[in-house]
Amino acid sequence: MNVSRGRHGYLALTLGLLLVGSAVVLASGSARSGLLVAGALVAWLVQAPAYWVLLDRLERGLDATRPWLVGIAARFGGLGLLAVASWTTSLPLAPVAVSYVIAMIAFLILEAAWLAGRRPNEQTESTD
Repeated sequence: MNVSRGRHGYLALTLGLLLVGSAVVLASGSARSGLLVAGALVAWLVQAPAYWVLLDRLERGLDATRPWLVGIAARFGGLGLLAVASWTTSLPLAPVAVSYVIAMIAFLILEAAWLAGRRPNEQTESTD
């Protein structure tokens, strides 16, 4: 399997942002900090594989329409899953959902910038 540095770079950057943001939120001592971190973490867990699959198709020069659409559906599905989890556990949905949406928007903006900055025939490194 060929894995590009671009794939790892984006995931490392977004994970770093998640960790820094989570540390700031936890340091604030807010009663809802756990919920805020959970929402952002779920956003990253949905975004990371969606980005991975999309970039794989783009790097191989294949049509990426279907993976892009599935990724968009997964992002909305993640929000729906949080709503169901909130309803079944009686935890407040608002902090988790707001955190999820803000983190997802940040990740999607970074994804768009990352993909726009890619060279069309970016070299890949083999990790087999």
